[in-house]
Amino acid sequence: MKIKKIAILTRRAGYNMGTSLQAVAMSRFIADAGYPNIIIDYDEYAGHLLWQLKPAVNRLILSVMNLCPMISRLLYKSKYDKLNRMHSQINTFREFEHRYMYLTNKKYRSAKALRRDFNDYYACICGSDQIWSPYFYDPIFFLSFIKEGGICRKIAYAPSMGITDSSMLQQEQINLILQFDSISCREQEASSIVSKITGREITTVLDPTLMVAPDFWHGIADEATFIKKEKYILTYFLHTDYYQDSIPYDYIQKLKAKTGLSVYNISLFNLVNHIDADITFDTIGPIEFLSLIKNAEWICTNSFHCCIFSYLFKRHFFVFERFMKNGREGGNQNSRIHNLLKLFKLEHCITNPNDEPNISQKYDFNIGLPAITAERKNSLIFLNNALTLKKGL
Repeated sequence: MKIKKIAILTRRAGYNMGTSLQAVAMSRFIADAGYPNIIIDYDEYAGHLLWQLKPAVNRLILSVMNLCPMISRLLYKSKYDKLNRMHSQINTFREFEHRYMYLTNKKYRSAKALRRDFNDYYACICGSDQIWSPYFYDPIFFLSFIKEGGICRKIAYAPSMGITDSSMLQQEQINLILQFDSISCREQEASSIVSKITGREITTVLDPTLMVAPDFWHGIADEATFIKKEKYILTYFLHTDYYQDSIPYDYIQKLKAKTGLSVYNISLFNLVNHIDADITFDTIGPIEFLSLIKNAEWICTNSFHCCIFSYLFKRHFFVFERFMKNGREGGNQNSRIHNLLKLFKLEHCITNPNDEPNISQKYDFNIGLPAITAERKNSLIFLNNALTLKKGL
């Protein structure tokens, strides 16, 4: 029997923990559902010269500094240390990808190259994460390279838009959406927008990290070897539209004083913060990230995926809103977190940074399981229908 070739196109660039882990989850849960697949190694920076230029310049500077490391440390210690941390973390992410992602042997940098190699595939699935955000529009993530009406099924699983108004979409984006055979979205807001555009009923599905058995994530987390055997508070914050002001510095110190625990802070080269921590992790990858969450006593975060893994590992966590409500993206971006916690039935995790930490708050990690189980079932039904029903139905 001929194996049906299925390709996945998802966001992997930026050395972001959630982005990397959702890519692994996309491939894993689709394979677990009975559909072997491969992730397209697409270079998102290919069409953006400035995005490519800065990393190239940094690599060149580090190479020159490494010719005389003692002098570099003496004269340019801050810059030299930063570049070394950056280099170390990038390598950690690449090692993780090599181990956990089944990528194409070839790296793709253009629609022309993709068009040549993937139009004879049975299906191409794009998703998840914010691949359809109009703020970071790339037609490749709308499968523009797949011929309309061809043999390859165009499927969208759990793309996110980060908007509440369809008027923010360009006509080109709308035209590409109309070409899909099957569409689901991660948030109800996006499903409503796409339904309005297409006139079709759009399924809202789970983020792929919730479609993978928790034991899989436990196994990855347990690979880390550096974690100290002590109780600690973990802090992990993503950039926001008012970034440093949105980090609850005072709240974290209050929580530390109340619990008597050390603060472990993740502050990566592209997510630098100034949290007063006992230990700062600045070169880790997804494996260590999962381990830090799994072994934490308390977690403070504004990250969507950190919330998911805190829930899966049954950790106590405080969630802080990432965007201003009156900002360009605020309402919808914050609603992602609110909708997620509503599904978990842990709405109380949303935290006002001006409040006193409530360490006596009860967490019931089982009360939301029936709803999550039902959503998993619906998500699998969508996937199976998209891959098995006659094309065009």
